[in-house]
Amino acid sequence: MDDLYIHHRDWFSNLEDRLLWYNEEKPHGALNLEIAETLSQAFIRKMRPEVWIGLATKTFKW
Repeated sequence: MDDLYIHHRDWFSNLEDRLLWYNEEKPHGALNLEIAETLSQAFIRKMRPEVWIGLATKTFKW
């Protein structure tokens, strides 16, 4: 990520914008390239079912 920052730091006005792009928009080669998967998408895809159930329980107050 350091090389990415050095070569493209002028693309972003602040660190928050850079992190948002890196996590939400930039496809990552180590993930599913067939769908240009981002870090956020991989995180959700790899989340265990019991975590989803826990989130639903808290969100909907079951």
